[in-house]
Amino acid sequence: MPRKPLLFALLLAISLYGYAQDKLVIAGNPGDFYTTHIVSEKESLYSIGRAYVIGPKQIANYNRINLNDILPIGYSLRIPLTAANFSSNKANDNDEPVYHVAQKGDNLFKLSQRYNKVKISLLREWNDLRTDNIKSGQAIIVGYIPSPKLTQAMATDPNQVFVKPPVVTKPTDPSRTPLDHPNVLDAKKDGSREVKGEMKPLTDDQIMALREAEFKAKRDAQESLDKMPPVIAGPLPKDPPTEFKTPDADLSYSPKQNDEGYFALLFPVNDGSKSFKSDAGVASTFKTNSGLTDRKFYVLMNDVLPGTIVRVVAPNNKSICARVLGGLPSIKNGPSLLLRMSTPAAAALGIKESSFTVTISYAQ
Repeated sequence: MPRKPLLFALLLAISLYGYAQDKLVIAGNPGDFYTTHIVSEKESLYSIGRAYVIGPKQIANYNRINLNDILPIGYSLRIPLTAANFSSNKANDNDEPVYHVAQKGDNLFKLSQRYNKVKISLLREWNDLRTDNIKSGQAIIVGYIPSPKLTQAMATDPNQVFVKPPVVTKPTDPSRTPLDHPNVLDAKKDGSREVKGEMKPLTDDQIMALREAEFKAKRDAQESLDKMPPVIAGPLPKDPPTEFKTPDADLSYSPKQNDEGYFALLFPVNDGSKSFKSDAGVASTFKTNSGLTDRKFYVLMNDVLPGTIVRVVAPNNKSICARVLGGLPSIKNGPSLLLRMSTPAAAALGIKESSFTVTISYAQ
C-alpha cells in the first residue's frame, strides 16, 4: 500500500481532532445556538461570562445551575450565543471566531441562511474560500464573539447582571451575635464594629480560595460518588424500549467493512419533508459484544426518543448510524456527555480513546 495516502489520512485526522478541541464550535438550532466551554483551574461564571461577553446569571440559568456554584475543573458548560455576543461582523482582530463543522450537503448558501443570514462574501473572506462548496468535516467560520469588554456587554443587553460576591465577615468576639446583614452596619444595634476593623471585606482571591477549599472538602468526602461505576459487559437487552418505532423486519443487509452499519438503511433521507437536528459534544463508550458481526450499533442519549436513528461523525470524518436505546445513566459529579456508544460502534469509527468529540444528526 502506498505510504503517501496513508500519511495524508493520518495528518487529516490529527488536524480535525485538534480543531474540535481548540476552536469554538457552534451547536443547537436557530434561536437557541450555543458553544461549549470546558472549565479550567480558577475559572468561575464571572470570569467565563467576561470572556464570552455574557452575564454569569444567563450562563447559570442556561445550564440550570446556581450562580455562585463552584465549577469543577473539566466541567462542560454550554455558553448561549445570542444577538448580544454572537455577531456576523468582525470588529477587530481580537474577536474570537465561531466555527460550524460542515456536514454532507452543506454549502455557503445554507450556512448563510442558518446563521443570521450572514453575507456569503464574508464567509468566503473569513475562510479564504474561492467557491461556495465546502467539504464534510471542514471547520467554517460563521460569526464572531466580540473582544471581552465588561462595559460593552452590560450596555448591549440590559438584562445582564454582574453581581459582586458578598462580603464575608466574622466577629472577632465569638460571644457576640453575628450581624443580620454582613454588608449593612446598623450602629445602634450592632455597635462600632466597623470602626474596630471587624467588617474588613475579603479580597476576590481570598473568596475564591475559600470556595475552592470548600469544593475540595466536599469532593474528598464523596470520592466514591465521583467515580463512574464499572459497566458490566454482556449482551444488550432483547427488547429495548422503542417509543420511536422504525420497521426493519423486511430489510436485506450484508455487513461490509467501513460501511455505516445496519441502521444506515433506516436513516431518513433529508428531502425537506422532515426537520433535522444536529449537535456536537463529548462521547464515551459502554461495553457490549452486540454489533461485532451484524454491525447493529447502539447509543445512549438524553432528550432523544428511544428508537431514533442517529448519524454519528467522528473527528476522523468516519461515520456510522446507530439506534438510541434510552437515556444516559445519572451519575453524580460525572462528566457531561452528549452520548455513550457501544464499543463495536467506537471500533467502527476507529476510536480508541476513552472519551472523544463527535457530531450527530437525526430527524425529529
